[in-house]
Amino acid sequence: LQLRIAQPVTLQEGTATRIIYSAAPTIDAALWEAGIRLMPGDRLSPPPGTPLFGPVTVQLTRARRLEITTQAGTFTWYSAAPTVGSALAEAGAALEGLDYSIPAEDEPLPADGKIRRVDVREVVQLNETPIPYEITYQPDDTLELDQLRILDPGQTGALLTRERIRYEDGIEVLRQAEGEYLARQPQNRVIGYGTKVVI
Repeated sequence: LQLRIAQPVTLQEGTATRIIYSAAPTIDAALWEAGIRLMPGDRLSPPPGTPLFGPVTVQLTRARRLEITTQAGTFTWYSAAPTVGSALAEAGAALEGLDYSIPAEDEPLPADGKIRRVDVREVVQLNETPIPYEITYQPDDTLELDQLRILDPGQTGALLTRERIRYEDGIEVLRQAEGEYLARQPQNRVIGYGTKVVI
């Protein structure tokens, strides 16, 4: 025969405190014997499965029903997490990079249970604006009078503008210029006109 002495388990749930006695091997088994059912998302401290060797105080936080809205859609989740960010991480929708949530990730779970996760992506775009070249003329003594020849074809310049574009849930919400620089100087086109007199 093996004799197990029932141990007192002080259960704190919110502002209510209750003492139960159990000889069960673990905390969750003791709660089960007392008719206290753990639901998905409930938070138990110490965690379920902790051996019951002596008097222990257990904190039970019941999970709340949450409606989490993401870019992909809305789904239901049950969580007893202390903050919005923790609940999103448990639901597999953790915030990354510039992502944010409404309410903010460090706030407690909202009373209405509605959380919106906003996926944020920023893209840096370079826009090129051509700078036209000018046409200049210069005398060419190897050409006969009234004849023209292109001595230098010239080249258009390029002005690059750096632009940051912000997308939230795939929708553009901000476009901001961050500066510009001259990537290529324009080169003038040179046309020679003949000055050679042929008798």
